[in-house]
Amino acid sequence: MNCLKCGRETSSEQCFCQDCLLDMEKYPVKPGTVIQLPKRREGSASRKNTKRRSVSLEDQVKSMKKRIRILTVLLILSLAVIASLVYPAWEYLVKDHFLPGQNYSSYVTSTVTTESATVTAE
Repeated sequence: MNCLKCGRETSSEQCFCQDCLLDMEKYPVKPGTVIQLPKRREGSASRKNTKRRSVSLEDQVKSMKKRIRILTVLLILSLAVIASLVYPAWEYLVKDHFLPGQNYSSYVTSTVTTESATVTAE
């Protein structure tokens, strides 16, 4: 069984390890009092006893290659999205565009005169 306070292994009869029992003796509590145990810390003994799975070098290389492929695909997709947003904006800025309600008469007469001038020049 594990200690209810710190998570260390104890004998099957005890709920708390010896260290936690000594700490609790410093602050006695009346029988029947409801108490709340603190959350286990990240560095508790129960975490130290767990075995880590050893990963071979080949598995590490495979996982890194997979991550690189995924990141490459994400980079290409993000560049495609950026290009699809920038190109229409660029076309809009480069071409002659008019706002609704704008007077188009000066534009129409200037394009007609330039076209007629090129025709007569031939």
